Amino acid sequence: MREVSVKGLVKRFGKVTAVDGISFHVPKGKMVTLLGPSGCGKTTTLNIIAGFENPDEGEVFVGDRLISSGGLGGVILPPYKRNLGMVFQSYGLWPHFSVADNVSFGLKMRKVSRGDVVAKVQEALRLVRLEGFGDRYPSQLSGGEQQRVAFARALVYKPDVLLLDEPLSNLDAALREEMRLELKELQQQTGITTLFVTHDQVEAMAISDQIVVLNQGRIEQVGTPEEIYETPANQFVASFIGVSNVLRGEISEVPDSAGLTLVRVGEQVLSCKIEGRSKGGTVLLSIRPEDWEVSLQPPRVGTPNVVSGKVEKKVYLGGVKELWLRVQDKQLRLQGYRLPSVEVGQSVWAEVRPEDIKIIMRIE
Repeated sequence: MREVSVKGLVKRFGKVTAVDGISFHVPKGKMVTLLGPSGCGKTTTLNIIAGFENPDEGEVFVGDRLISSGGLGGVILPPYKRNLGMVFQSYGLWPHFSVADNVSFGLKMRKVSRGDVVAKVQEALRLVRLEGFGDRYPSQLSGGEQQRVAFARALVYKPDVLLLDEPLSNLDAALREEMRLELKELQQQTGITTLFVTHDQVEAMAISDQIVVLNQGRIEQVGTPEEIYETPANQFVASFIGVSNVLRGEISEVPDSAGLTLVRVGEQVLSCKIEGRSKGGTVLLSIRPEDWEVSLQPPRVGTPNVVSGKVEKKVYLGGVKELWLRVQDKQLRLQGYRLPSVEVGQSVWAEVRPEDIKIIMRIE
């Protein structure tokens, strides 16, 4: 298992810059996810690492070995010499090959002895919980079983790094949730360095050691799932990762003895923690829907960070309820397991703690 380092990677298609100077690191034995909307450059980046695309600029290292670099005299190592495992969105299984033949293909191409092939295939199928499936054909398997075969084929020859290009997107919702947990367990069990590509925020949060958030070919933020969600770097990350109420406000009072700053948002004043800013500065605030406490009665006088408004929409999602609250000229989205039962048009009060108000941008 080896680490992966991407440095200053650039890829252009005509006048379009698909990857615009990105750099990131995949530590040995960790799972890192490239996350972003369609067209953000995540699959292009993965294809450059795999050797299916050549970079215009930048370098890719696996361990201390340079496998790809752009420009005149650049290094382009063929895919079959990179010792990387790849799992595609479409599985890529040969329908006329048995499961065992599909899994063993990479070993046979590497001229591994027949006895070793049989043993390695059995071990790979055991890893993905498909013992006894070697004689079946892809048409005799469910979608989840086909995906497990694709994982076995990618792992059987002990690659240095595993590359996954949205491998769960063709599965139904229930199976997808099951497979993401199995995939994480498999990665931890094998200890293989893994680079995962997805546009699904929940998927990325559930399985990643670290997330690289991409947008329009550039990196917006790199961090753990907790860091990305709880302290988004900017408005794009706050809005793309989960749901966020983004509010523009002006600092009306600098921090007091408790370290709280007053920010005026329209006619409402919110207390939050902002360091190093002077009165009059403009900021963007992010408040997650689940951080609001909702009451049907007004709180006691002087309670900070309370807004009142009327319910415009409500959605029941089983254990979770969602409310859309109209507060003056703004619409706030609230979410929780214990929100009170309300009707559209009803007035409610919502409260948020100062520490749950995040600063995502400071505007000069």
